[in-house]
Parts: sequence; C-alpha cells; structure tokens
Amino acid sequence: GSNLMAAAVHELRGDRQEAVRALDIVTQWKDVARVDGALVRVAELFPGCDIIAFGLMSNTGRYASALRAICKTRWVSVLSNSTVCLVSMDRLQDWVALDFESDLEVAPRVASLGGALLDLSIHLFDFNAQGAFRWRKTRRSCSSSDLVKRRGVRGIVQDIKVDKATQALQSLVAYLVDNSAEWVGWGLELTNWAVNEWKASSRASRITMWALYLLLPPLPVSVPPSQAPSALLARAVSETVENVIAQHQDMPLRPGSFVMPMPRRPPPHRCAGRRCGRAPEAAALASCASCLGFCSLGCHAAGPAGALGAFACLSGCGAGISVLHRRTKRGLTQWISSCNDSAWHRMSIPVRPLVERRDPTSGNVSPLWVAALGSETEPHPAVPQGVVFDWPEPVLQQRQVAELARDYILWEWLAPCRPLNWLHPMFWILHLFERQLRRFADGAFGGREVPVIVPIELPAGMYQGIQTWLPDTRIMLILWLRFTDARYVTRVQVALVDGMLDQIINVVKSQCIPKDLREADPRLGEFVEPINLKFDVVLRWVRENRLRIEFNDVRMKLHLPQ
Repeated sequence: GSNLMAAAVHELRGDRQEAVRALDIVTQWKDVARVDGALVRVAELFPGCDIIAFGLMSNTGRYASALRAICKTRWVSVLSNSTVCLVSMDRLQDWVALDFESDLEVAPRVASLGGALLDLSIHLFDFNAQGAFRWRKTRRSCSSSDLVKRRGVRGIVQDIKVDKATQALQSLVAYLVDNSAEWVGWGLELTNWAVNEWKASSRASRITMWALYLLLPPLPVSVPPSQAPSALLARAVSETVENVIAQHQDMPLRPGSFVMPMPRRPPPHRCAGRRCGRAPEAAALASCASCLGFCSLGCHAAGPAGALGAFACLSGCGAGISVLHRRTKRGLTQWISSCNDSAWHRMSIPVRPLVERRDPTSGNVSPLWVAALGSETEPHPAVPQGVVFDWPEPVLQQRQVAELARDYILWEWLAPCRPLNWLHPMFWILHLFERQLRRFADGAFGGREVPVIVPIELPAGMYQGIQTWLPDTRIMLILWLRFTDARYVTRVQVALVDGMLDQIINVVKSQCIPKDLREADPRLGEFVEPINLKFDVVLRWVRENRLRIEFNDVRMKLHLPQ
C-alpha cells in the first residue's frame, strides 16, 4: 500500500510520470538498489549515508545527482579570485607542478562539498566519457629539494592536486607532440599565403615578399604518413618537441649584446707597410691601360693589338669580380646584423592588451576578445624579456633535422622534376652553385655560427588551417647557421615577448571552452542549466625556469536537478 500512497502524493504535486512509476511495484522492487532507486534516495537524507549515495552516482557518471546528494540544494556556486600552480620548466618532457594554491570558495557551506567537487573534478579529468584513462604515465624529474614534503590529511590532498596538475601539463606536452607535424604543414601553407596574398604594411616587408615571389616557387606540403621530404621533416620536428628547452630570459640577440662573427683576415703581406698595392687594384689599372691602347690601335687590329685587347677584357673582369667578392664578403655580416637588429626591435615591442569590444547595434560583447590582462601604463623592463624555446644542436643532430631540411629544399621544393621551378632563379643558383656559395659563406663568417632572425607577424583574424581566431601575433624565429658542411642549421630558437603568450592563451581559451560545458562531456548533461565557466590566465615568471600559472576571477554556477 505504500506505493499507492506515494503515487497519490506525486499526483497531488502534478508529477504524473513519477506517479505512474510508483504504481509499478514490481519494477520498483527490481530497481531498489540502483543509483536512482529507493535505497539511494533514502540514503541522501541521512548524514554519513549520503557519501554512499554520492559514490554510487559519481561512478555511474551522474555528477549533478551526486552533488545534490551532498549539498541538498538546487545550486552550487564556485568562486576564486586567484588559483596558482607553480611549475618547474626545463625540457618539455620534464615539466612538473611543484605546488598548488587556491582561495576557492564554494557555496553553500557544506562540510563535505569541497571534497565532493574535488573528487568529481579528478574523476572527470582522469577518465573520458567512455571510461578510458586520459593521461600518460609521468615521472618527476626535478630534484627532491624542489618538491615540498607535506604531511597529514591536508598534505595528502595537496599532493593529489599537484599530481593532477602534473598530469595536465604532461597531457599538454603530448598534445603538442602529436599535433606539431600537422602544424609544420600549416606553417608552410601560411608562408605561401603570405607570399601570394598578404598585403604587408611596411615597405621592407613588401620588398621581401616580392623578392620571394620572384626568386622561389610555392612551398609544397605533405604530411605523415607520406614519405615525401616535407613529411619526413615534419615528423622529425615533432620528435624533437619533448626535448625543447623553455626558459624566461632577455629577448635573444639584443643589439649591442651579440657580436656577429667576422671573416678571417688574411695574414699581413710582407710589404704591408709600403705602397705595394693589391692584386685586384693592379689588375684594374692594367685593364684601363690595356683598354686605352686597344682603343687607340683600333678594334679590328690583329696581332699584338688583338691580344692586348683580349687581355684588357679578361683582366678587367678578373679585377671587378675580385673586388666585388671581397667587398660582398665584408658587407654580408654587417647586412645580416642590420636586418637582425631591425627584426629584433619589431619583435620586442610590448604587447598591447586586448579589451572587450561591443557591437554598437546589439550591444553584445564579441566572444573573440577577452578582458585586458594588464594596463598600458604599467612600466616595462629596460631590456625586453620573453619566453624562449630552444632546440639545441644535439637534439637536431639526433633526428637529422638539418639534413632533412636540405633534402626538402633541393629535392621537393626546388625539385628538377617540376618544370615550373625552372622559371625561378633560385632553382638554378642552388642546384648549380651550392658548393661555391657554401664556401663563400663559410669564409665570410669565419667558419662560425651566425644567427638569422626570421620575423613572423600574423595579423589578427580567423585562420582556417587551425579553425581559430588569433590576435596580432609576433614570433621571432632564430636560425643558427654554419656553412662548414652540408648541415646548415645547427640550432633553432623561437621567442615571444612577455604578454604575447598570455594573450594567445586567453583568446584561444575563449574559443575552445564552450559557453555551456554540458556540450563538452555527456556526464555533465544532468545539470539543468548551462554551465558557464569563466576565468583569465596570467603567466608570471619567478625565475628563468619557474612559472606561476594564475587562474584569476574563476566563476561557475551549477544548477542541480530536483
């Protein structure tokens, strides 16, 4: 008879579906021990037993009902002004979290609600909707002095938070490794777009794009599992990502702090203190005298006059080429240094914070912009600083990146089997005179490494290759070159000025995280209203290899079922 009374109560409340369910006594007895059965519903009402109900519901993916069993309310509010994770950074594969602090406030104030939210967050991060484990196995590689030894129950909870933060970092590194080969292809396609369609704002950029368009053909792109040189190069780059060293330091190659290598000077001649002249100038003088004599005797003279004219032409050509060779070798280092200084100044300009942009007609805030993370009036350091990602020489040698890059340039980009390549001068220059150019450059730089800054400036807009809107982005790519052998690239660095990475993270975050988190995971579908998680990310560097990742102004409200 109790089921009849329950059905009557549900009918009086207007809940006909529950009333019909109460009348089916056979099904009710069969489902009495299930998650939504009578025993679990009764367990929610008694202190201590609600933990059992919480565990049963969370293990079956019913997160909203699990929280309702703990807090007995229709909503849960999560607020935090600042949540900080201290990260030890060196090689990407060795990133670990050292500490985790938060001023998180949860309402309503129920004793076990904070622990319940922590358990649900861990379960959500550890396992996907299909129950598979998300993270790779990780190891701590930092010294024992870096890790804080904690004791007691709070210490155990804190260690769990730190371990989960480390797993999240390692998952980020794994994502970078898995997708870097595809991003290399996207970068090549972006270069083709810049050469053919990008409208540069500065005169120097327009001249550069025009020269690249005339001298070089478009870049071919292939992705793994293809065996084309571009695909092999992309795969090799992805295999080096784990060994990249990330540090915070002054922007590299600051003008005045780095001296470009100069060509080796020949030993002084024994008559250097006297006016003995030099061979090119002497050849040029003889050429002028020969040309005058050749002209005075007539162009059609035979015998000694004809020989004198031929000698005049040859000596003039030899003198001109020798002088041009020497002056070009001397001026090449200065020209590269001037270009590097100009690119460094452009790449080191302080980042302008983004602000919210409202549509004047509708008043809506554009989702592609985030609140400003700093003030334009804040003082900037005397020497611009930034994040530098470094590919050391041993890492590139291990994966033969330099050899693969050369193969890509000569045998895919400038491949002789592509007839259209024959129309571009650089095809003939590199295929016919590669060895001579290498010897010339090796002599110009004295056999030492020389850095070349490649400024990468991306205008704000939607990029279809990654389906993401990006703000104005400035990336400084530094190629360290040496011409003693065919392994031209010895080291690679990528630098971003302070504030650039913060801005990119916040803009991409606003597009990757849906406005309703229920769309991201079906286990959140039981919450009755949209889950809108809001926060800002700020990166603050304690030391060159210590990073504080701050999650500021965290706001979220969870609406629970009845």
